[in-house]
Order: sequence, then structure tokens, then C-alpha cells
Amino acid sequence: MLEYRLVPMISCSAKIGEELSAAALTRGLGISQKRTNICRIGFGAADYLIFLFVMITIVWWIMGWRLDFI
Repeated sequence: MLEYRLVPMISCSAKIGEELSAAALTRGLGISQKRTNICRIGFGAADYLIFLFVMITIVWWIMGWRLDFI
């Protein structure tokens, strides 16, 4: 009974490991050179404005929530 459950699990684990290895090699994770990107990644003005808006909204909601209990 143990063999019927253990053998498929081991073969499935080996197959998943091979697929993960192939995916890593495809993405170039095994090379020692510096990775390149097509576009520059980072925060811009719109990101900071959205972050500020969300923080103000959260603070406003918390202040309103605290005033209800006073």
C-alpha cells in the first residue's frame, strides 16, 4: 500500500523539480552576468501621489473611527 502512494509522489516531485530547473535556466538565473531590463523600473510621480492619497484616506478613516468611540 505504501508503494502505491510513495512511487507516484516521488515521480511527481522529480518532474516538478525538472520543470522548475528548466524555468530557471530559461529566465537566465544561472548566468553570472548582470541582468538587463527592457525598461527602467522604479517609482514615479504618479506612484507617490497614489501612495499619499491612500495614506491620507487611511488616516482619515482611522481618525473618524476613533472619534465615533469618544
